[in-house]
Amino acid sequence: MTKPEDIGSRLSRLDSYAVSDALDRSGLLGSDDGVVVIPREKEAEILDLARRIEETEGKIRTEILAGTPVRVARDKYGYHQLQRRER
Repeated sequence: MTKPEDIGSRLSRLDSYAVSDALDRSGLLGSDDGVVVIPREKEAEILDLARRIEETEGKIRTEILAGTPVRVARDKYGYHQLQRRER
């Protein structure tokens, strides 16, 4: 059974069975910034979106370093659309 302290977060207030159950049905993704739990059935979709956002942010950084205003660079690459749910 996964214990809250095993995933390095402050989940100790939660019931360890609930945490274990959530992890059994989900993927765990972490970095120096934190940890997220992704439902397995949404994993491919979420990771694809995260990759697209990261690539777009790289393009925006390049534009900004070349002197383009942030708003113009974001608009050029449709950054705000990436952060919205499709309906």
